[in-house]
Amino acid sequence: MDTADQSLPKEEALAIAWLRANSRSSLERLGTHVSRYGLVITLLSIGVLKFTAGEAQGIQPLVANSPLMFWLYRIFSLQGVSNLIGLIEIVVALLMALRPFSAKLSFIGSIGGRLTGSNVRFFQLEHPAAADATLEGVRAGKTGSLSCHRS
Repeated sequence: MDTADQSLPKEEALAIAWLRANSRSSLERLGTHVSRYGLVITLLSIGVLKFTAGEAQGIQPLVANSPLMFWLYRIFSLQGVSNLIGLIEIVVALLMALRPFSAKLSFIGSIGGRLTGSNVRFFQLEHPAAADATLEGVRAGKTGSLSCHRS
């Protein structure tokens, strides 16, 4: 009887530990889903906005001053470049959303999402107004372009 009584607390402790581990896993899964699909919604929204004239005009100075993408305006129109960038963002978002069906495609989409984020940072660093401005002096204009305001 003593053996059974001594093992009961161990079994309870194991059961509690198992429940905690599973609840933590559930919370982690929820966090992963919220993060993934939050990013998917954000990329989809930004991609769809690229099909508007205002967004095409807003990104024009950034793309034109980018050593990686300036050449696109030699091939496509102002709206065409914006549409291409929007299409890429939408495809990346859809690939990321495919995680329940294909981990490989989602992985490719995640790499695309990372590259998209890196490209945005390059735009911020390469734009003439952002290059010499302080953080307080740079703000987004009505069309999304950066402008420098010094006091």
